[in-house]
Amino acid sequence: MMRFWSALLLATVLVRPSLPAQASVDTTISVSGVVRAQQGVIRWGLFLPAPLVIRSVRVNWVSIDPQASGVANYEDKFVQASGTLRTGTDSTGAANAELVNPQIKERDPEGIVRRNVVLSYTQRSVVTLAVTPTRFARPDSAGHGSGARPLVLFELTNQADTPLHLVFPRSEVVCVRV
Repeated sequence: MMRFWSALLLATVLVRPSLPAQASVDTTISVSGVVRAQQGVIRWGLFLPAPLVIRSVRVNWVSIDPQASGVANYEDKFVQASGTLRTGTDSTGAANAELVNPQIKERDPEGIVRRNVVLSYTQRSVVTLAVTPTRFARPDSAGHGSGARPLVLFELTNQADTPLHLVFPRSEVVCVRV
C-alpha cells in the first residue's frame, strides 16, 4: 500500500498538469450617460448620472480616448458606451478614468415616456421625457452622499410643416420635484 501512495505522489510531482495562468482582471465595462465636450479642451467624455466607483471613489465623469472616432456624432445624446477602462490618479490624488476603444451607441434611458401632441393638422410634435437614474438615495443607506446626479432629459420634435412657437408664461419650462 505504501508503494502505491509513493508511486502516486511521484507521478503527481513528475507529471504536473498544465494549468492555465491566472486570468488577468478584465476591465471592460459598459456605462450609460451623456456625451459631452470637456470644458477648456477639445476632449470628449461621458457624464454619468449614476456614479461609477473607482478605488472606493464615486466618479461621474469618464474621459473618452482622444483617438476614438465618431464621438462628436453623439454630442449631448444619451448613450451606452462599452470599452476598456483605464484608471489612474491625477496630481491632486483624485481618481480619473478613461474609456479606451469605446463602442458607443445611442439608446433611450430607462423609464422614458413619449407622447404625441396634435394641436391641429399643421401642429404636431412628439414630446419625450426621462429622468435618470430612475431610483437613487440621497444620502445612501450608510449616510453618505450617493454621488447620483439626477438628469432630466427633455426633447420636443416637430413633425409638422410649420414651425412651432412655444410661449411660456414664466421662465420655468420644466419643473421637477424630488
